[in-house]
Amino acid sequence: DMPDTFYSWFLVTELHVWMLSSRLMNEGEYGKVVRNAMVEALWQDCELRAKSLGDVPSSIRSKQILSISEEFQAALFVYDEGLLGNDKDLANALWRRFFLSMHLNEDEQVPDMEKIALLVNYVRSTMHKLDNTDAVNLLIKSIVQWVPLQDTLE
Repeated sequence: DMPDTFYSWFLVTELHVWMLSSRLMNEGEYGKVVRNAMVEALWQDCELRAKSLGDVPSSIRSKQILSISEEFQAALFVYDEGLLGNDKDLANALWRRFFLSMHLNEDEQVPDMEKIALLVNYVRSTMHKLDNTDAVNLLIKSIVQWVPLQDTLE
């Protein structure tokens, strides 16, 4: 139900970059190198996508990308805490990033518990699958199999 915008694309991509990054950090120095390359590719992709959106001065585009970069750093921390905590902690992190950040007024935003539960199940299922994926597939072969969202419906 998300609008088709640059920001919604970024939120979905950010979640997947975080999940894969979390898994890669279990692989020592090689995992760190791959994670860093992936994050660098994210910012290159952001720049290309932002340029394709229209005639926006580069100074404004740079400020906007800097802003989402700061959000990205905060999201990594909140997602990590949610993953290490219970489902309520993860639900809070996902609600803040996916639902609250898409609206200007926090008071008007009522959480859609079914959608939040779906995202919690998706993240937990995907992290389980990634945790059980052989490092060679991730680091050498670049094979990542994501859990289809509909497969996490209860």
